[in-house]
Amino acid sequence: MSINAITLIVEQPSTIARRLHDAFGWTITQDFGAFAELATGNGAVVWLNVPSESTTALQQGVVVHCWVDDVRSAADRARAAGATILREPAAMDYGMESAWAQVQDGPIVDLTRPL
Repeated sequence: MSINAITLIVEQPSTIARRLHDAFGWTITQDFGAFAELATGNGAVVWLNVPSESTTALQQGVVVHCWVDDVRSAADRARAAGATILREPAAMDYGMESAWAQVQDGPIVDLTRPL
C-alpha cells in the first residue's frame, strides 16, 4: 500500500494552487474552483479542497516534504514567488539539509536533501 495523494483543506483552492505552482514549480493538473490538483513531479499529488461539513477546521501542523537537488535554490525560488521562508536552509542533526517555506494560507513545504 502506498500514498498516492494528500488532501489539504484550504479556503481558496485555486489561489493556493497558483501560489504553490509559482513557489515550488508543481503542475496544476485540475482546477475547478472548490477543488484543485497539483502534480509534484514524483508521482504524488496534492489535492486542495474547500472546507465542508465533514471538515471542522483547516489543516494544522501539516508539513509537505519534498526532495530537492539544491535547497538554497529551491528556497530562493519560493521566496521570489512570495513564499515566506520559515526556516532558512540549514544542516539538520539527522543528516539532511532543510528549509521550510510557506505560501500565504498554504501548507508548510520542507525543501530537503541528504547531506
